[in-house]
Amino acid sequence: MAEENNYSKEEVLSRINSDDPDLRRQAIEEFFNREMDEEILRNICNRINDSDQGVRDAVNNVLMLSDNPKIPSYLVSLVSDKEIIVRNLAGEILLKKGFASVNALVEYLLKSDNVDDQKFIIDILGLIGDTSVEDIIIDVLRNSTNENVVLSCLEAFGNLSSENAFSFLSEYYEKNELYKPTIIEAMGKISKPEALEFMIKKYETEDPLTKYAICDCVGQIGNEDTFFLLLSELKKHEPPMTWAIVHSLWLLKEKYDMDIPFDETTKLAILNAIAGAENEYKKAAISLLKNFIDGEVFRTFLKIYGDDYLIDEEILSSLSRNVNLFISELIEYLDNTPKNLRSVLELFRQVLDMFGSEMLNEVEQISKHKLCEKLSVFLTNPDEEVRRMVMEYLFLINADIAMIFVDTMTSDTNVWNKLRLIELLEFVGNSDALHALELLSKDEEEMIQERATQVLSSINPKPDEE
Repeated sequence: MAEENNYSKEEVLSRINSDDPDLRRQAIEEFFNREMDEEILRNICNRINDSDQGVRDAVNNVLMLSDNPKIPSYLVSLVSDKEIIVRNLAGEILLKKGFASVNALVEYLLKSDNVDDQKFIIDILGLIGDTSVEDIIIDVLRNSTNENVVLSCLEAFGNLSSENAFSFLSEYYEKNELYKPTIIEAMGKISKPEALEFMIKKYETEDPLTKYAICDCVGQIGNEDTFFLLLSELKKHEPPMTWAIVHSLWLLKEKYDMDIPFDETTKLAILNAIAGAENEYKKAAISLLKNFIDGEVFRTFLKIYGDDYLIDEEILSSLSRNVNLFISELIEYLDNTPKNLRSVLELFRQVLDMFGSEMLNEVEQISKHKLCEKLSVFLTNPDEEVRRMVMEYLFLINADIAMIFVDTMTSDTNVWNKLRLIELLEFVGNSDALHALELLSKDEEEMIQERATQVLSSINPKPDEE
């Protein structure tokens, strides 16, 4: 390359290696989607360990976008860098390049005797998923005495779905307790019929960590018999073991259209699996609990609502099946100002949107009164959105009860909340509503005054306007 953007090659290199980080970044960014000769490419790759974050980001973006086949060769040596941030960034780019990085990674692996480098490279090769490296990883496994390198090899076999390596996984299973969970996970990814048989045979005699790995894997490769085995195990254990059991039960239920037995012990075991679980496991538990909808299940669902939108979708489809139960549990849940108050109020809106406000006709009057009483407490909540939602719900549930709290509503400090209140009062039409509108027409905020006066005029037109 003789020239780029009116800069000579020497000037480009000078800018890439300038003392000014902004100049370095700008010079590198000029190569977005542009070809680079080897010298410029090498200099840009060397900037991956730049002290400036902006320069490192520019290097990352340019190298990610470029299809220059020499990039892996220049980057691979950086897996030995003493700075972890450099190693990780180089590894990220090599992984992103996928199959194009394999040759460079293998060449570096074969000449390296550093166990940390070997582990790092094998991890990347496994994630890339090119099965052509199976034999090389098997050779490393046979010759290495380092536990971390061995673990990386075993894990890579799973990521490669290497059926040829199944015998090595079986062989190494008894060599070291440390290897067992990783071997189980790898077998689960390979999904050979022998893997399920192997896991079930080993299950009873294994330590809790390995049992957890087995329970977590059999959901992917299990069968109807595995489903019933997991059901029996569910009642014997507590979290975290039940997290894995519940998740695998859910996978097998979906796969084979199996039914979860409707009994209290099973329900409680699944409920207990929600506490502290990761979202993946919570979602599985919630899906299984759709067969057990009662007050206790409702309360548990309300507690976790708002944590994750996928989980929220599962909860919404469950809670909306029984309106009266939903309202009664909502009343109880609101009693102690829950941490997820806003989310739960938004859930109420979603239920209303799903079924229409007519659903409230199914709710007993005493429940409506109790709900209004609980909601009214939050008219002074610090969250202006909470106050607005509560205001709307009170008028929707029972406008007469809402008017009892109208003085609190007119004292709201948020302009938009007051404007919304004016809209709500417009459709009430009784003397109390008119009085509240008159009060708002004298508000210190001019926008409030004008809107309230406008509504009053439309409700009480002047004689010449009739």
